[in-house]
Amino acid sequence: MKKIITGILLFVCVCAVTLFGNMKPGNVSAESDYDVSGKEPLTKILTFSDYQKWTSDWKDDWEVLQPQLTEICGAAYDAGLVEPDFFLFGGDFSCLNSVSDSNAGKSQVVGIVQEIWPEITDDNSLILQGNHDPAGTDGLVETGAYEFDDFIVYMLNEDNYPSKQGDYSTYPIVQLSAWDLEDYLYECIDRGETRPIFIASHTGLHYDIDRQDGNNQYAYLLCNAINDVAKELDIIFMFGHNHTNGDEQVGGSITHIAKGEKLNVCHEDSITNKSGTPTEINFTYINYGYIGYIGDVNNNESEYTPTNLLTISRMEIYDDVIKIDRYSKNGLEEDFTQYIPRDHRPLPTQAPVVTQTPQTNMPTASPMPQQTVQPTIQPTPEAKASFEIKASKKTVKAGKKVTVKVKKSGLSGKVKWTVSKGSKIVKLSKKTGNIIKVTCRKKGKAVIKASCGKYSAKVTIKIK
Repeated sequence: MKKIITGILLFVCVCAVTLFGNMKPGNVSAESDYDVSGKEPLTKILTFSDYQKWTSDWKDDWEVLQPQLTEICGAAYDAGLVEPDFFLFGGDFSCLNSVSDSNAGKSQVVGIVQEIWPEITDDNSLILQGNHDPAGTDGLVETGAYEFDDFIVYMLNEDNYPSKQGDYSTYPIVQLSAWDLEDYLYECIDRGETRPIFIASHTGLHYDIDRQDGNNQYAYLLCNAINDVAKELDIIFMFGHNHTNGDEQVGGSITHIAKGEKLNVCHEDSITNKSGTPTEINFTYINYGYIGYIGDVNNNESEYTPTNLLTISRMEIYDDVIKIDRYSKNGLEEDFTQYIPRDHRPLPTQAPVVTQTPQTNMPTASPMPQQTVQPTIQPTPEAKASFEIKASKKTVKAGKKVTVKVKKSGLSGKVKWTVSKGSKIVKLSKKTGNIIKVTCRKKGKAVIKASCGKYSAKVTIKIK
């Protein structure tokens, strides 16, 4: 009997190793881990991008695009995508580069969406600028954070994170955008932010083998700005633009790279090396869903089998998880449903435990004179206060940023920051909070001071 049991256990272990060992990152649904049936989501977000298809004479093929999007949206509605609370468009209303063409595409997209979901209006929509949407396109919003009751969207427009980065002139644009985003995310940490944060970008972070023009060679600047901060926040980075060109390594037209997995992030040498730099990410990386066309797919079928479905997406936000569903003209694509755990969600408040002293019924005797006993009160020992300051780097090159943190205990009140020396060569991201970013502008030495009440500390940064 023991031999039989041992054999069964061995068989189960072998099966488990075989199953989990063959899993490919980003392609496995975690549906079995979460049960949201019967639960009402806090909010439902509809997303897609890239309303584009060329005619043979290089014009927008509206005759194909309009019925195509109508079919996908109609199938999604019939499959249960009803009453979305919010609409996020990920850029590109046209294949061309004129305001009039983008406005025509936007009018068609919004018309189709509102025909099927009339609850979607300008008031509960955000429109991102793609590389084919000139700055004057109707409805575009500015780059920056848009905060709602149950989520935050940080919009990153084409003008602030360009799709073509082959020229060095785009480096400072991307660097500045990365710094601004990083500063905002640190502010979120300071205030104890628990809402999921969607970073909405048109251009992605990974290397795309079909792009030979330095497409997003400075993506690593943005990834670095997000990655460390994402350890303390729930961040989802969303992208479009590629139409699966060479994207078999991230799943083709449906991308989902989970937190803790590796992403081949684009660097300056990626075009030469024909590969990105494998980077473990602390956030989730997904695309909106392509609704126009699927581009060239250069892949090794024996290694990667990319998806080539045109889809729209729905994100349902619950207290503990975000559910992502993908819909094509065939309805719900169940194999691509994914769940993102909310690791930094607010924890439920526990009711205080009330302890009652049991009453004992004793026979009453003749009363004794009452004596009042004064309890001896022991003084509560004071918590030892501590105040330390640390910098991520103490020697940096001009143009770089340094993270400076304060670790304090036994102290209340806000930490205030000042520059004791070198105020003209550095810039502080803010004046209060436990964490700041110091922009090192010129060569020299700067002394950064943090104070809280009677406590203070300093750190010196050398800029080369």
